[in-house]
Amino acid sequence: MTSATRRVRIRELVAVSTALAAGLVLLVGDPPRRSGGPPTLASAYPHATVLDLPVAPGTVGYEPLLVLDDGTTIATGRDPETDEAVLLQLAGAAGGAPAAAAGEPSVAELRRLPGASRPRFTIAADPPPGALVWGESTSGTDGATTEIWTAELPTTPPSDDRRPGQPQRLTADTGPATFRQSQHDLTVAEDQVHWAAASEDGTELRSVPLAGGPVRVRTIAGQWALGPWPWLVDNGGVGDEPVRLRAQTAAAATVQVPAGPGELVTCAARWCRVLVPATASEVTRIELQRPDGSDRQLVAGGGQVASPLLDVALQDQFEIWTVPGVAGSPVSDQQLMLYDLRQTASVQLATEVGRVGHGNGFLWWSTGSGEALHWRALDLRSLS
Repeated sequence: MTSATRRVRIRELVAVSTALAAGLVLLVGDPPRRSGGPPTLASAYPHATVLDLPVAPGTVGYEPLLVLDDGTTIATGRDPETDEAVLLQLAGAAGGAPAAAAGEPSVAELRRLPGASRPRFTIAADPPPGALVWGESTSGTDGATTEIWTAELPTTPPSDDRRPGQPQRLTADTGPATFRQSQHDLTVAEDQVHWAAASEDGTELRSVPLAGGPVRVRTIAGQWALGPWPWLVDNGGVGDEPVRLRAQTAAAATVQVPAGPGELVTCAARWCRVLVPATASEVTRIELQRPDGSDRQLVAGGGQVASPLLDVALQDQFEIWTVPGVAGSPVSDQQLMLYDLRQTASVQLATEVGRVGHGNGFLWWSTGSGEALHWRALDLRSLS
């Protein structure tokens, strides 16, 4: 991850920490439960589409980065023989059928980078049909660099005679790109690939044509990150310092989102997450509200509640949270929960969960580790 911000505010540390797999854990009391426990996904949403994602054979540190509508998985892993990082396309299955039920999945390699460069891949969660866009951040003796790449993808799962197109570098002129583990870090809109970069004068809004060409740069005052297009967001607030939202237009007005004393606020375009730490008289809470402070709803109160994702209210409807599990291993011990803003209720998605990711309307999570590693993906659009 590349960043040249001159100062780190408390709110930025909080917002980034929620994107880590462990989440931001707040300790107090026991989690609230309905009588008999929360409903399960199957009971609350019997028509939900859940995919069993393939795991690439011969890789370690495997993790999905994007799930496409046809069930294809874009993932990363490490080749244990060469210690190289690889970006892969794996054939999957749509409609809830098990992936690669007849054997190992079909795998196509997109990119391979030296492990010594500590590569990180950032995937655009909204690619055009038949294409993929990603950022490659690496570190070397000359410092950290980021490049933007693209490749054409088959409209059907890859096979021996239907392989991905040759990857093309769109640009290495990315500036100190700011990738926060948000699905909006790289955004494809209006035939351009957009990202934000830190600047001594504020924030650079950069873009490059999807077909290739020169990079356009516009600098605005303040420290901003990309939110749902065309919105910009800052990285959360504490106490009396408000969170800000604004659209990506030259004369856009800035929306000030108030935060109460001690509240930790992170916003998308239509909803804001409010983390309220425990005090002597109150338990820890996760709440959601509109940017103007209205429609405030309690998501979770008490217990070791956590927000495992940076992005707020996926699909403008679903907030994801976790509590510690009662089983599993040290790397897969969470209960994964979903709060439905329309139903104003939570359901339990899975237990013994490790890592959690999202993008393109999907939420995915891991269970187990090593040879027992398993990934599942939920199409959030099937819940509406």
